[in-house]
Amino acid sequence: MADAAERAAKAAGFAIVISIVDNHGNLKYFHRMDNTSVGSIEVAQLKASTSAKFPASSQQLAARSAQLPGNPYSAIPGMLLLEGGLPIINTAGEHIGSIGISGATPELDAQFARAGITPYP
Repeated sequence: MADAAERAAKAAGFAIVISIVDNHGNLKYFHRMDNTSVGSIEVAQLKASTSAKFPASSQQLAARSAQLPGNPYSAIPGMLLLEGGLPIINTAGEHIGSIGISGATPELDAQFARAGITPYP
């Protein structure tokens, strides 16, 4: 999963941080490519844990929150409503964890995360 995300980032010319958590937000895997910013470490972990709190992408949670009065999800401690956090769903449809990527733009981070969770053909 992390290797696929890293390959996608390298192909696009970016260095990223990859965080993978279980469905409770516990860090299971962490990798920081050379030449990433120190801030991307925390951002990747927050994106992953945000997606782990609810079985939804951090982008979906941001959109959901923006539609509610007061943007309530933004007030939950530890939530980061930026693209780049995706849930990991197994073949049985169970939410088993999440991946968070940081180091590029939020849109590209999400693209690299999708590369990580997309099964090989």
